[in-house]
Amino acid sequence: MKIGVTLGTILLFVLSTGSSFCQRQLTKEEILKTIKAFENPVNKDSLFGFEIHSQTRVTLDKLLTSGVDTLVVYSVSYPGYYQLKRDTCSTMYPVETYFFVRRTGKDFIKTVNGKCEVVQQETDDKVIKFTLENFSKLFEDFFMKVTFSAVLDNGKLRMSGGAIDHEPNYEILLQVSDKFKYFRFTDSELTNKSSLFYEHNQNLTSYKLFELIRTQIKKD
Repeated sequence: MKIGVTLGTILLFVLSTGSSFCQRQLTKEEILKTIKAFENPVNKDSLFGFEIHSQTRVTLDKLLTSGVDTLVVYSVSYPGYYQLKRDTCSTMYPVETYFFVRRTGKDFIKTVNGKCEVVQQETDDKVIKFTLENFSKLFEDFFMKVTFSAVLDNGKLRMSGGAIDHEPNYEILLQVSDKFKYFRFTDSELTNKSSLFYEHNQNLTSYKLFELIRTQIKKD
């Protein structure tokens, strides 16, 4: 479902490291270490923006208010596409969201396809089990953007990479007890083999969770 236009090499961002070295190329390990140092805590209220995820947020807020033991939210959106058979809850482009919920020992999956209705069914869920067994690893994971090079220039990290217009955007929220972790990544970050961090992203525990979620969705 991907119809994209490669935008080419672009300047992704510039970070000030506080160091005063001359310009030099960084290794993958140095880039990861620097990005990790600049990773900011995520405010749960800022996730799944209402302009795109109105029904996702409504369902999420209801679940958090009612109380859940463990929660995994997986959402995929398609910027640039038009959603057919729209209703009053439809947003600017198609969004599919799945809630994997454990409450009082029972597992449920809720499906929200960007519309008002919410479908719920009980499930013997491998997603919740995987999340609980691997949460410490998942908590440390982060997806890297498509990156072709990184240079440290007078204390500033300059990274160049690629972007695709109109590609699937993925979001995953994990909550176990009072701890939560949020991931946001794009299709090209998982598939662009020219990126320095293609293998890094493919080897993440969170990527394994992503694949497991997609498999579970097809079964249910």
